[in-house]
Amino acid sequence: MVLFFLIYFGSYAIAALLAPSVYVVLHHCHGQILSPLVTYVLARPFGKVYGRICWIPLFFGLLFLLRRCGLNSCKKLGFHWRRWPRFLRFFLLGTGLAALLALVRMVQFDWEWRGGFSLLLFPLFSALAISVMEEVVFRGLLLRLLCGSFGPFFALPCSGLFFSYAHFTGHSAAAFRGPSPTVSDGFRVALDSLGAICCGFQPIPFLSLFLFGLLLGSYFLRYRNLMEAVGFHSGVVFALLAFRRTVALTVPLNSSTTGNLLGCLLCPFLLCVLLSFHVHGSGVPKSSCREIS
Repeated sequence: MVLFFLIYFGSYAIAALLAPSVYVVLHHCHGQILSPLVTYVLARPFGKVYGRICWIPLFFGLLFLLRRCGLNSCKKLGFHWRRWPRFLRFFLLGTGLAALLALVRMVQFDWEWRGGFSLLLFPLFSALAISVMEEVVFRGLLLRLLCGSFGPFFALPCSGLFFSYAHFTGHSAAAFRGPSPTVSDGFRVALDSLGAICCGFQPIPFLSLFLFGLLLGSYFLRYRNLMEAVGFHSGVVFALLAFRRTVALTVPLNSSTTGNLLGCLLCPFLLCVLLSFHVHGSGVPKSSCREIS
């Protein structure tokens, strides 16, 4: 478990060391090698380039940790492909939940249609990729390790809190101070990214993400499988991405604060209802790290 957090936070430090050198190399290659790609990357803020580089040590570090834990196959990790009907059922459940939230926003505010359903293919693939990666990291690995060390009743809320925190870490908007970025600029961006939750903390979205993490974790603990969690997760993400891609909301400046608050509170309320229906009568099983496979 300690190794997981060392890899997670260490990737930010490694990216802080690598990002300035990568930036200098890209500037040197500008106009020579892969010019359109280099131009596109250099047009991004330094914080965003840093964020992309941060994924490289994190990916290889988590891959090493998966092999170290013996989770070197889909079956051991928790993907049982014969359960695809249940995956589909949970996908539809997650899509319905997010669609209900979107419908409430459309009733509250004026909206216009941006495009047709042909735009939904990219949200679908993005939702599947995001949900698989996050479920492997937060449920398949982190929750499993926490269960092995502390038991499920402590591991579940802890994994949910870290899931919420990870979604509040963002790319720093700070630019480097000199003609080219230095290592100190890299670490400044790293600290800004890790501490983004302090500057942009929003209690209701944080609570929603925490409850969302609890629900996904309870699916993993109960079914000993990632298919249900991935299905529900991808359904929610798909509906939200599709809504943003196809519908344009017009929120007036003088909109009612009470109405906005009620709309925001609907998400944690529905998640609480789903969590209570799921846990009531069955409880969270006292699983250990080895029992979840």
